[in-house]
Amino acid sequence: MQQNNRISMEMKKAMAGIIVIIAALSLLFYWEGYGREHTKYEQVICASAEIQKGQTITDELLTEKSLPKDSLINGVIKDKSELDGTVAAQYIPAGAQVCRKMTYTNDFYIDTDRGESIYKLPAEWIDSRSAAVRRGDTIEIYLADGKQKLGEYMVAYVRDAQEREVSSAAGQEYADMLNRTDATGVIDHIEIIATQEEYEALYQVIGSTGQRLLIVQKAE
Repeated sequence: MQQNNRISMEMKKAMAGIIVIIAALSLLFYWEGYGREHTKYEQVICASAEIQKGQTITDELLTEKSLPKDSLINGVIKDKSELDGTVAAQYIPAGAQVCRKMTYTNDFYIDTDRGESIYKLPAEWIDSRSAAVRRGDTIEIYLADGKQKLGEYMVAYVRDAQEREVSSAAGQEYADMLNRTDATGVIDHIEIIATQEEYEALYQVIGSTGQRLLIVQKAE
């Protein structure tokens, strides 16, 4: 009887030892297969194909990669949804990590449901404006004395006297306001996105006050 109990205890110890070994091996496999990567690597978003400057970024152009944490660039994107509807501000090679500064938001559109269209602010209406105004900028419009704000609008086009688009010089297409040092022409007038009612209000206030307009760019 005692011998049977002794054998039973030895079998239990052996089984416990086997379980410990299996658990240790499982932990080792887990560490090598996942744990080490989880602590030293991170899932980030990379380009799955070449993305050209100005190209709308879609889900098919992006992929998730597990990369060493010490190799990640500043601001690298970790969630594809952050790039929904964005446009490439530069060429992004296949396999490259993608960060926010490489893209800009494509929220430049005409809301036809609101009755928006494109309206011209003639040169003779404008008293003062920056030479750095560009298509896609948001501007605030005031009477020339700056005392009355008339509205806030998106710039559809910036034109010269021959109706040609004035844009930033090559290499400055996505520069902030302070770095738009050169342009492709001299600004004559600006065209804005507005409703007919908003444009009529601008027209009427100019006629009733005799003042021209102060155009102020909103900080980015």
